[in-house]
Amino acid sequence: MNKAFLLIILIVITCCSCRLPYNPDVEAGNKILVVDAFLTNHAGASYVRLYMAIPYDVSVTSPCVMNATVFLTDETNNIISFSETSPGYYEPVDTEFEGKIHVAYKLSVITPDGSVYVSAPETIPEDIEPVNVYGGYTQTEYLIKGENGKTIRQTGKFCALYFDYIGVDVVPRFRYTSSRLIEYGISISSCTFYCWKTVHDNNLRFTNEKFASSSINIHKQEVSISPYTNQILVRYIIDSPLGWIYSDSIIMVPEYRRIVTVDQYRLNDDSYAYYKSLIAQSEAEGKLFDPVISQLKGNISCVNDPTQPVLGFFEASNLITMTYDFRRYGVGSDIFVTRIDNLPPHSPEGFLFNHLPDFWIQ
Repeated sequence: MNKAFLLIILIVITCCSCRLPYNPDVEAGNKILVVDAFLTNHAGASYVRLYMAIPYDVSVTSPCVMNATVFLTDETNNIISFSETSPGYYEPVDTEFEGKIHVAYKLSVITPDGSVYVSAPETIPEDIEPVNVYGGYTQTEYLIKGENGKTIRQTGKFCALYFDYIGVDVVPRFRYTSSRLIEYGISISSCTFYCWKTVHDNNLRFTNEKFASSSINIHKQEVSISPYTNQILVRYIIDSPLGWIYSDSIIMVPEYRRIVTVDQYRLNDDSYAYYKSLIAQSEAEGKLFDPVISQLKGNISCVNDPTQPVLGFFEASNLITMTYDFRRYGVGSDIFVTRIDNLPPHSPEGFLFNHLPDFWIQ
């Protein structure tokens, strides 16, 4: 009995004293091609961007893929060639090229190592404009960085621009980007400065089932938001020996006009499913059944090796750009929205001295 007990003690001591470090060989993974490709019905808006996704344990930036062969093929086998206009960025050789509605296009990419990547055929849907455009006030959550550097959620009041749609056969699906051109004036003595600046709304907005009021119609689709106040923080303008310049002082001035420009991209079924998955993933909170990155499937595959993963998506969308004069006169006041056609070109920001800019809305 005593010998058995001693034997057990010796086994336990041996197991505890022979703890060797385990350093498994972890394969970081090969570089994976990422394709960011966009085709639309507007000349000068289509592009293909190529870069490599790098392993998780590498601190360098993702390298772009240069010297690739990039082209589109339509359903009648016409070839639309792309050229590299900057490292890893490709645009149609024909600068006047624009995709045709209801025509299917395939994207092909041949990388310098001989790998061939081809997309599924994607079709540009026909355009559709909103039947009602109006403004309103809303509260929404947004992210900011706190004092400790951590990202925190806050809720704030905003002005929103809404669209209503009437579908014909199916519910129309869209994504949106927007910007607001803010006009304001600064008077110093007998001088007036007509100033403007552009602010971009970088939120990813797209239609979803929750906006549908019937089987084919969409009501109160939010396409853009901006602060509800009609005040804006700007750099002050001072007189200097070299002339009128911006200073480093920050002042609050009233807006004169707020002009909202909305880029509306009508999505086909593949693009809508992709963005829907992207939103679901971005809203995941780490719960058991939340979507994971492997569930975000693109529409591009490697012909040489179908098992080779490829990230990204080839989107074919119908683009309409709409611009509106967006007026309100204090918190809770009525909002007036007026369509602006043919807004003259302008720089993102600037000012003119005692002279109205050509694009100024009075």
